[in-house]
Amino acid sequence: MENERKEKVVDMYLVEVAENACMTKTDIRRILDHLTEDEIFPMECFARKKHSSAIGFISASFAKYLQFDYDELENFVASILDTEGCGEADGYAYHGYRIFVEKL
Repeated sequence: MENERKEKVVDMYLVEVAENACMTKTDIRRILDHLTEDEIFPMECFARKKHSSAIGFISASFAKYLQFDYDELENFVASILDTEGCGEADGYAYHGYRIFVEKL
């Protein structure tokens, strides 16, 4: 488990969920294990072309770097959600921060 954690330690971890679906406590615990920091903010980004969203957390330092202005970041995540197929296994780079989107 520790080796898996080292592979996906990221600044933002999101899990795609279908419209009107919920997350479980297990989902949230798994997300928390992959974040770089203990101080985090909740985050939700919506797909534009399908009925889903990505829910998770963003590290406090990443949020502060963005000055809590998530418009461009939300567009970036929406483009990931709208793309067919699996997400990148290693996540995505965004302004020097690491993002992981777990797709349906």
